[in-house]
Amino acid sequence: MLAFINGIGIGPHRLMAQYSEISSEEACDLLPISDKSALDRSSKDLEERDGAYLLSGPQCATVIFKFCVGAGWFSLPSAFQYSGVLVGVVWIFMCGALTTYGMQRLVQTSWEVARRNGTESAYFGDIGEACGRLFSERCGLILRWMVNIIISITALGLACPLVLFLADIWKQAFEEQNIVQLDISIWILIVLILIFPSIFVRKPVFLAWFSVVANTSLFLTVVAVFVNIFRTTSDWKVDNTVKWSKLPLTFGITLYAFEIAPFILSVENKTKKPKQLPLVINVVMLGVSFMYAVLGSFGYISCFPDCQDSIVLNLPDLWYYSVAKILLGFATLCGLVFVSFIVYDAIEPILEALVPENRFYVVALLFRMLVITFSAAISACVPQLGNVISFCGSFVAISAGFLLPAATHTLLLYKQLSRFTIAANIIFSFCGIFILIAGVYTSVSEIISDY
Repeated sequence: MLAFINGIGIGPHRLMAQYSEISSEEACDLLPISDKSALDRSSKDLEERDGAYLLSGPQCATVIFKFCVGAGWFSLPSAFQYSGVLVGVVWIFMCGALTTYGMQRLVQTSWEVARRNGTESAYFGDIGEACGRLFSERCGLILRWMVNIIISITALGLACPLVLFLADIWKQAFEEQNIVQLDISIWILIVLILIFPSIFVRKPVFLAWFSVVANTSLFLTVVAVFVNIFRTTSDWKVDNTVKWSKLPLTFGITLYAFEIAPFILSVENKTKKPKQLPLVINVVMLGVSFMYAVLGSFGYISCFPDCQDSIVLNLPDLWYYSVAKILLGFATLCGLVFVSFIVYDAIEPILEALVPENRFYVVALLFRMLVITFSAAISACVPQLGNVISFCGSFVAISAGFLLPAATHTLLLYKQLSRFTIAANIIFSFCGIFILIAGVYTSVSEIISDY
């Protein structure tokens, strides 16, 4: 996340589409562009964009890769407790393929909407409005708001486990060194206090100043984790029995680790050569899947039979590991601020349309306070990191990473798609619905039983 901020200087961008009048002959086409020059311009924009702070192919790869390194990644060894190594590795590569499919559909849909709007790029709200305008102008506005709300819920689903992950690792780090012992709820309150000043910031540009330190902290923690894994992985005998009743927990945790759909259009909108992005996504996600499989399998072997909800919590209580946890906490805090801005950017335009201009700033501040307080409250009420990650991965990742891409891609490009592609989108959607139901049910059951 921090690499993305450092690269472009701001969070997700949304472009308000401008539409032209259409004739009766054009009524069957969604959002036709106003003239031929706009079409030529949009086609040219897919080849190469002009402007400052645009990302090259390698930079896009780096940004996507760093999006994947976080709380979900460190929780993968705990996911293997329910699947075993073999099934866990197979599922990681399947999940990587499914996530890649969803991101490719989102990117293709955004290109189509941008082409029809005559704009350089399109974000989630634009896609939602485009789908709604298939039915009526009013439906377009409603679906724009609905999609923005879905993306906001997705970001909240990413934020709640981050708050809990941050509180857990700081609690353990400070207790290990006998510095202070506080209840997990107090640590969540501390996280809330630290993030609170960010509500007064209009754009998260200031996070770029912390990106070098945060990325260095993250790198040191990754090194510490792998050093500990290969130092303790001496007995290769583990329980590979698949716990079928809890297998959906593995699905949810893995999906949370792969949940980068809310960010992919932000990357696409700042890509210098958009047509290179699908190849970049394929290559990066293959590498990420391999990296996940290595950490998940070897991490599970190293901490078996006592794998914590995050492998960071399995690190020894030596001072340099504790320092790594504290530094990782600050890096996670910066990521938490950035995720919060996704919610702000999606909902504040709705508030701006509903609230008088002289009251908007106050209402926006109150809304931001509500967002971070709600994230902290949920984390304090359910301080179960593994189950919360599984729930968020099953519900949030499926909604934004499976159902939304498949539905919008099919609706907007229906006339251009082959029967095979339409069938693939339908199967993709049903896979998502199955995982959502199984994952949410199992996660809630575990939360209740462990409460």
